[in-house]
Amino acid sequence: HQPENFYSLSSDNVLSIFEDHSKNLWIGTFQGGINKTELIHYDFDFKQPARNVISGTGNEVRSIISDKKGRLWIGTKDGYIYCYLESGDIAYTIPDDLNMKEYVRSNVYAMLEDNEGNLWIGTKGSGLTRISGILKTENLKKSRFDISQYMNDPADHTSLSNDAIFSLYQDHLGQVWVGTYNGGLNLIEDPSERVKFRHFIHNAEDSCSISGQRIRFITQDRENNL
Repeated sequence: HQPENFYSLSSDNVLSIFEDHSKNLWIGTFQGGINKTELIHYDFDFKQPARNVISGTGNEVRSIISDKKGRLWIGTKDGYIYCYLESGDIAYTIPDDLNMKEYVRSNVYAMLEDNEGNLWIGTKGSGLTRISGILKTENLKKSRFDISQYMNDPADHTSLSNDAIFSLYQDHLGQVWVGTYNGGLNLIEDPSERVKFRHFIHNAEDSCSISGQRIRFITQDRENNL
């Protein structure tokens, strides 16, 4: 970041990076909103999802994804999700612009588009939310969506192991993996059925268990290793 250079990065604290279908790079920052740059000349176009906000969390961008229609979805720490068109304009804001009274607004730390066009939202403290079919819908304002929320229930061993979620990933088998901050790794083997979570927890006495309880990122390589 260079204060005297309007085209420099808006903040030196980078929280998320995403490359869209047009080979543009989007960078989410701490209280600096989002930056867009083409991968040929590296001038940054600065955008603020939230304007005239008192708290900086409205422009703390933790998660960026793109759907199959080319729309960009920006998740912020204050719980809002912004839908950007390819033109760079904001088309919708969740929950304000859509009929989503059931949506629980909480810190957005991870998002995922699954194979069915559902939007999965991982939060820091309010578990996992699924908005069914929203990412395959053209006119969002004229549609209604089923919203499901999944949280830890100590009495249910198939519930989410921890309500702080930092990463989400769908593998080549269609399974959804959920990385939590203090509850290890969770697996939803069949997201289309009743959602149950299988837990992978660190066990100091088991050398084959996962090495830690805090899962920051999940991805899959070309040989389908996670």
